[in-house]
Amino acid sequence: MCRALILLLVSLLLSACTDVDLPQHAGVNMTSQFATLELNKGELGAEQIMAGAASEHFVRPPEKHLFGNTDKVYWYKATLPNTLFPHASAKTQAREYIFEIPYPLLDKVNIWFRGGDGQIHHEFLGTQYPFVERTIKSANLAVPIPAMNPGEPLEVLFSVNTNSLMTVAAFIWDKNDWQAHQQKLKMWYGFLFGSITILIFYNLFLAISLRDSSYLYYILYLISLSMVNAINAGLGEQYLSPNSIGMSTRVALSFVVSTTIFGLLFVNRFLDIRHRFPRLWRASIIGIVIIIPPAIPELLGYFNMGALSGILTGFVLLLTNVAMIYYFVIAILSYRAGAKEARFVIVAFSMFAMGYYLYQLFVYQGVAPSILVVHMLEIGMVIEGLILSLALADRFHLVTEEKQQLEEVALENQRTFSKRLIQAQEAEREAFSNTMHDSIGHGLLVLKQNLEQITNGCQPDTSNPEQIAHFAAVCEQAGYCGELLDDVRHMSHDLHPHLLKRLGLKTAIESTLERAFSAREIEWQADVDDLPDHVEAEREITLYRVIQESLNNILKHADASEVMLTLEVKKKEIIVNIKDDGQGFSLEDSTRNNFGLNTMKGRITLFGGWFNIQSNQQSGTHLSFGLPIE
Repeated sequence: MCRALILLLVSLLLSACTDVDLPQHAGVNMTSQFATLELNKGELGAEQIMAGAASEHFVRPPEKHLFGNTDKVYWYKATLPNTLFPHASAKTQAREYIFEIPYPLLDKVNIWFRGGDGQIHHEFLGTQYPFVERTIKSANLAVPIPAMNPGEPLEVLFSVNTNSLMTVAAFIWDKNDWQAHQQKLKMWYGFLFGSITILIFYNLFLAISLRDSSYLYYILYLISLSMVNAINAGLGEQYLSPNSIGMSTRVALSFVVSTTIFGLLFVNRFLDIRHRFPRLWRASIIGIVIIIPPAIPELLGYFNMGALSGILTGFVLLLTNVAMIYYFVIAILSYRAGAKEARFVIVAFSMFAMGYYLYQLFVYQGVAPSILVVHMLEIGMVIEGLILSLALADRFHLVTEEKQQLEEVALENQRTFSKRLIQAQEAEREAFSNTMHDSIGHGLLVLKQNLEQITNGCQPDTSNPEQIAHFAAVCEQAGYCGELLDDVRHMSHDLHPHLLKRLGLKTAIESTLERAFSAREIEWQADVDDLPDHVEAEREITLYRVIQESLNNILKHADASEVMLTLEVKKKEIIVNIKDDGQGFSLEDSTRNNFGLNTMKGRITLFGGWFNIQSNQQSGTHLSFGLPIE
């Protein structure tokens, strides 16, 4: 069922991606046309380089740098023939074009264009310049290419000064294609962050319902990861801080750190790692403490840190990758230890890791920019969010299931205790019954026989009134002893039916009916089947006690003239019906014989049986119950 739900959610995501028409790169990749040169900051200017200075030092194809260094300026230079432009021909030179660098986290990017007329056009981009001053208000770094004369090449020079990852590529777009691309991007990000918002509120509802901190950690993880995606996409500068300088780059590393921290806290809490694997839990806490300090200088805005900034960023990203490995290892160990919910963590982080590492290939310039790699982190985030939200929902099911299991165990323990209590009571009754029958009863019998022997062995003198009185008193005491002996025998039988052991349930029930009703001239009929040999003694005594209590209730309350009892043995059940023609009672009257009825019902349900009673003042009472045969 869970696998089917996961496949359904993923298919819905993929169909949604198709519906919003995920943006395609219709621009032409010009990266290979550029040559690169790394210089110290302030060593040469743009006019000098465009005039030919250091031309012999430029390298083609362009060198790839892992991290930027604010003490350096990275120059990119190319002369692009007009034929490389999209739709370029002598008849279409009136078309407008856009120059794009599709990585928005570069700090300072300056671009110069020079056409055949020799005029130089300068544009500046990057997070260290206010977003509102950009010519094209786009998340990615994009500027318009100035109009060119037909057939003239375009000389392009741009410089990068940054302390971030050096992901540099160059695209040229037809303006119409660019606008269509931007529209699709808006639709995609609307779907993306709308889905994340729904997941956040959904998990907030679960957090409030279950009062489980793992849901709150997961919400904070989702928010942090969404912010990382928003900053990576350039949406932070565009929507959150368009007038600020470098805000998104200052907080980018902080959100990477918070994503890692809340991810670790979520997995630890969700899988109860603190108790399952205390050593690994302590190692993760140490990792949380270590990962925080490297992000502080960046957060405080220390831009000019040179190569140290790249080292700190690399260290944070390394710890992030270690955390990803930790998620997998701890989830697999937890699953093997019996944590069913860990399977969702394994699947979810597998999907996210796939997207994460494909995106890392793009960031580290391992693959060329494309629709899949540029947006894989975002796609992985949505799929991970869906699966983990399903995991948290499944945990609700697991908690409910565990609660039911605990309730069943508690009920079974209660039944076991009640059975043992009844067994103890019956054993105590049997012992007391034996004492009354064998000791008290035997003593009364001897006393009665002695008194009778006295009366039989002598005759009083009829002329002596005193002797006659004494003789009558002895006879009377012998009669009292007989009555007491009968009472003791009846009490002994009520305490423990000895006939039940010696002759079986059928004989014990018929004997009880005879003793209870015949003396009161109440007609009775009984149709009792013999019980199978494998019926346990506890069920047999339960049947007898419930029947005994029912007959006592008839004697006390019913004022009946006729009683019918049937005991039928079926393959898997013993069914008893007891009917009387007495005055009956109201079932809603909880004050009348309520304790006795509840006691009988409790005994029957203790062994998994059912209990039913029907009564009214016109037709008497019909009590029926059944006990399963194990």
